Amino acid sequence: MTVQCRNWENAESLCTQPQAGKDVISLVFNPLNWYQLCALGATSLTVWNIEKSASFHVLKPSTIEFPAKDGSIIERLSPTLHMTKPCTRARLTPSAICWTATSELYVGCEEGFLLLVDPESLSVSLLFNPTTADATSELQESSFQSLTFNKNNLIAVGKECRVHCLQIKGTQVNITRTWQLERPVTTVMYFPDQETLLLSSKSGQIYTLNSAQSDEIVKVLDVLSGNFVTAALLHTDRNICVSLRESGELQLWSSDGICISSLFLQAEVTGLACCPIAHYAAVGTASGIILFIDLNDEQQPRLVHQVQLHHTAVDQLV
Repeated sequence: MTVQCRNWENAESLCTQPQAGKDVISLVFNPLNWYQLCALGATSLTVWNIEKSASFHVLKPSTIEFPAKDGSIIERLSPTLHMTKPCTRARLTPSAICWTATSELYVGCEEGFLLLVDPESLSVSLLFNPTTADATSELQESSFQSLTFNKNNLIAVGKECRVHCLQIKGTQVNITRTWQLERPVTTVMYFPDQETLLLSSKSGQIYTLNSAQSDEIVKVLDVLSGNFVTAALLHTDRNICVSLRESGELQLWSSDGICISSLFLQAEVTGLACCPIAHYAAVGTASGIILFIDLNDEQQPRLVHQVQLHHTAVDQLV
């Protein structure tokens, strides 16, 4: 990856850093200091400082060393050289970042840990450890997918269908509000007004939430994206088609191609069969579970039962 910084007013290139890393999934400027940005990689976190002398600019990187997967901080040998002791233990995997109001970084991890990083000293503090006995149960079940900060609150979304508003005081993390979603989202950010949240999913949905006005999450776009796995006809005189997408979404379609309703199953789906005598569908999964969907109300399909038949994928359903 190459990092290049430009003056947005005249498109002039200020500095370029080739071979600046690989597998970078997020690049975020410090909103309080445009001379500082953070690059989140699949297994690493780098803070880039733009140093300036007259019209000359240069990018200087600082790499953040993460704790081991048990949450233990790995001691540095030299604060000047930023060296670490040789470590064979697996480290935490960063998955989400956002800047704080004091130019520090909140870092969420796939393992459910929440960290605070000081980009000046490169120190890492542990804010939330999901493995401790007193850890908040709602957060224990989560892995951080995206973070955004506003005023005194941190908004966090995970792989489950919930949005949490977190209040952090010192190393104490509390959930102050939670909103339920119809499916998981992967990105959350504030509009420029700093009041309305924008949320988006990999399956093509965009939502907004203004908690000061209402607790309702509004779907503003649904592009019905994703490849189809299979489809089957529902045995009804209305010629309803039932389809499955790779994302795990079950959809009902009218004969003129209009999507009537959908249900996100939160599973890797492999097959589908519709009952010939009742309005039910069975969905096979890669984990060997069969899901039973009630389609009596075509506007609101429901997951009503599931059975673990195998420990390998269900390849075919008839």
